[in-house]
Amino acid sequence: MDPVAFLTDPLVAPFAGALVVMLGFFVVELLLTLLAGSGLAHVLGSLAESHWLPDVSPVNWLLLKETPLMMVLMAAIGGFGLSGVGYQLIATSATGHLAPVLDASIFATICALFSIRGLGMVFRKLKLVSTTALEPQEFLGNVATVTSLEARRGYAASAKFTDRYGYVHLLMVEPSSGDEVFVEGDRVVLCERASASLFRARKA
Repeated sequence: MDPVAFLTDPLVAPFAGALVVMLGFFVVELLLTLLAGSGLAHVLGSLAESHWLPDVSPVNWLLLKETPLMMVLMAAIGGFGLSGVGYQLIATSATGHLAPVLDASIFATICALFSIRGLGMVFRKLKLVSTTALEPQEFLGNVATVTSLEARRGYAASAKFTDRYGYVHLLMVEPSSGDEVFVEGDRVVLCERASASLFRARKA
């Protein structure tokens, strides 16, 4: 069997095309991450947050709210492509000719749905953090509450804030101006990231 002729056959091309799309996503994601530090996964997570999905049976069964949307997309495309190509390979081996594209598409769609659910179960079992979690740079502009006695420039205090998803973040803050002092209970606006866990802030 000629692989090129097989993959470009009209009865196989939709599934082979899905695999090409998945490979294209991977290459673009890798390049953007290397060049810009943030890829399509972060952009997609910002534009379409899985926590906003409706609380309905199909969403809950697929575990969409527990899986990063970029991963859902890759599982759907990859599951559809791989299972479709596999179905046609088995059909060719068993009968000597390719199956109708509708039959293969139905099988591939079912496999894609189970791929999404399987990935969601992995994320649930490993308790992996979804892409709806904020990047540290996205902390800026949030209002935090100082939780230790005092903070001044060069002497940081602990603080915490709750993001829009309900997650609590613990961090260290110090005043952005040299003459400002924070005390326990003060509400401060995070305005600059000084280091990995230290933020400069001003009173809210």
